Amino acid sequence: MISRIEAYRYRCFQKLNLEIGQFHVFAGSIPHFDEAGISTVLMPLFDEDTFNQIAKDVLWAVDARDRALANEQIAKKLVEEAIDNMVGN
Repeated sequence: MISRIEAYRYRCFQKLNLEIGQFHVFAGSIPHFDEAGISTVLMPLFDEDTFNQIAKDVLWAVDARDRALANEQIAKKLVEEAIDNMVGN
């Protein structure tokens, strides 16, 4: 099990020292996920194919979340319009 990640003058990090446990979550703000440095930390831990699959899964999950939020907003608007129509009639 990997318990620590250390790097010095590696890409965007002057000094990186992460202690990680059995389960660890790396998170970055969306839409600036690409600028959070997460891929820089994870890239050396996986072979290229595995890393690319992880990145694809993350982007799919973000896209799915965005679609769900959009659908929720559309549903709320439809309910509000229906209520307005009922009250107006």
